[in-house]
Amino acid sequence: ENILYENRAKKILIKLGFVYEKIHVIYNSLNYDYQLELFNKLEKDIKKSTIFNKKELPILVFIGRLTKIKKIDLLIKSVALINNNKEKVNLLIIGDGPQKENLQLLSNKILNKSNYLFYGEVFDEKKIAELIYKSTICVSPGNIGLTAIHALSYGTPIASHNNLKLQMPEAESIIDGENGFLFEQNDVIDLSNKILFWIENKKTNKKSIRKIIDEKYNPYFQKKILDKLILNG
Repeated sequence: ENILYENRAKKILIKLGFVYEKIHVIYNSLNYDYQLELFNKLEKDIKKSTIFNKKELPILVFIGRLTKIKKIDLLIKSVALINNNKEKVNLLIIGDGPQKENLQLLSNKILNKSNYLFYGEVFDEKKIAELIYKSTICVSPGNIGLTAIHALSYGTPIASHNNLKLQMPEAESIIDGENGFLFEQNDVIDLSNKILFWIENKKTNKKSIRKIIDEKYNPYFQKKILDKLILNG
């Protein structure tokens, strides 16, 4: 038996001659029960974010290690394009890493200081939940893994690039146009256009955004498949 995290990998194995019935996709998961509990609490207690001066503006969030492979500079440049004539979005960067100083220098150069914040590392899941929940879109311009599951768990849409050959398995959780979107890899203009389109045209419901987590990306779904394999083995 072969156990995989994504359907794309399943298709590749079938092309290579693996038996269809012997391939099982179990997806991936995080701390499902606790995150669902935090999500339900946040749903009942909605307060506007006070992190930014212009708290009415949508928030774009990046969360993760600040490394070159994550291409966070693309996100900063796309925010500069979006806010070129008028401030339309705030940018929240959560995390630390070797690229922090470079990214701060770039932000200082091309963004308005009141519209972006380097929040630093956060390890308290309650705080992370609140920050992600209050964000409008979580953007991972380089590649995306479990961050997709993390953001969707709190009902926040996901954006990442469209070159699935270079993506991690969890990119499959993005249903383009429904719970987020894919943009042309390395294309700042396409990213900024799609962010604007989403903000201006999508009225999303947080419960429907996290639907795929309840259906597939949770340990109960994984257990069901593994139990079946063990019982039939």
